[in-house]
Amino acid sequence: MKYIIYIITAGLLILFLRDIDFRLLLLQVDILGYKIIGVIAFSFVAYILGTLAWMFSVNSIFNIRHLGRFFIVRQIGEALSLTNPTGVIAGDAIKVYLMSKVGYKSSDISQSVIISRLLTWFSYLMVVLFVLVFLIGDVFTSHVVSVSIFTIVICIAVLLLMLLFHKNLWLHKAASIISKVSGGRLMKIHLPKIKGYNQDIYTLRKDRPTYILIVIGLLIMHYLAGALEYLYILTILDINISFLSALGLEIGTSLLRSVMSFIPGQIGIEEYGNKYFLSMLNVKDEGVWVVVSILRRIRQLWWIVFGLISYIIYTRRSSESLNNIKTISDGYTVH
Repeated sequence: MKYIIYIITAGLLILFLRDIDFRLLLLQVDILGYKIIGVIAFSFVAYILGTLAWMFSVNSIFNIRHLGRFFIVRQIGEALSLTNPTGVIAGDAIKVYLMSKVGYKSSDISQSVIISRLLTWFSYLMVVLFVLVFLIGDVFTSHVVSVSIFTIVICIAVLLLMLLFHKNLWLHKAASIISKVSGGRLMKIHLPKIKGYNQDIYTLRKDRPTYILIVIGLLIMHYLAGALEYLYILTILDINISFLSALGLEIGTSLLRSVMSFIPGQIGIEEYGNKYFLSMLNVKDEGVWVVVSILRRIRQLWWIVFGLISYIIYTRRSSESLNNIKTISDGYTVH
């Protein structure tokens, strides 16, 4: 199995690398020098926060000592997601496979991956609503209109919370209604899975309610760290923007990358997203979005190589790590 993954990943990595202009990459490395480390450092913080959120999504006792294992497996999965046309499907599958090799139940890890993915989207929407609240005052001069829109935003947030966490599984019920109204066969086929996901989230909320809040908080901080990365890049390029603008840039490009995740490496998507959303912030210098894209490509390439090397090392040592996993008396895996 692992040798097949080696071959597939290597092939996809070659396809990804051939579309990168290494001349421009090396030029920026030469110009900016050690400052590029800051870009990688901010992404490292964001990935650590994402890893912690995933760990808290497992319905078991949290153990910070296993952060390294979860981080490495997460990066392996994210690297595969970036270079694979199936996107997060392949990435999440490899996470389940690798964690099962060191003693975790596949069902528990699969559940945690789904919960983490759903809460990531929920947290993303919370960040979007947060940004919209601040934009209301800039767009509307009428106090009544501003208050009305703010109230609508709060109601949407509460509704999203109810959809995910209500004991009557409102997310599944909403999906069932949409399936009946639209007559879509695809939605109907996936209704049992949606019900299962909804049940998993409710079970985690019921068993460990603080975990849900911690996961949401960590994922929101994950997006804030992504905004800081953009802010740092633009600062070293002598472009001054507010943190709120950087946050808008992060959520805008994140949405575009998610929608177009089926494109390996998101070749062209990263570049177009940076150009489009920077122009919305009145940063119209053609050279800026090119440099921003190159710096983020350097960071992306770093973590892809890290993920590939980590997979090779991890699979060799996974059998040795099996004895380090213990099971406590209630049947939950300690991680």
